[in-house]
Amino acid sequence: MLKKPNRGIQQFGVLVNLLRDRQSFLEEIRQGIRLQNKISSLFVTSSIFFAIYGAIIGASNSWAQALSSAIAILNEL
Repeated sequence: MLKKPNRGIQQFGVLVNLLRDRQSFLEEIRQGIRLQNKISSLFVTSSIFFAIYGAIIGASNSWAQALSSAIAILNEL
């Protein structure tokens, strides 16, 4: 029995494909292959990384500031 891949892992799979083979990734975009999947996956992964960045920047003051910064960055998206 085949298991359906975890959606969270798929989100990062698109990012890994972009980083590993940029030329074929961009060619798929030009051809319109799975555009909606690529857009949503890159949006989710970039949001996660922006939140992590905000938490790291805010952590220089306190844990509350770290949490606040992470949420503030997500609200800006």
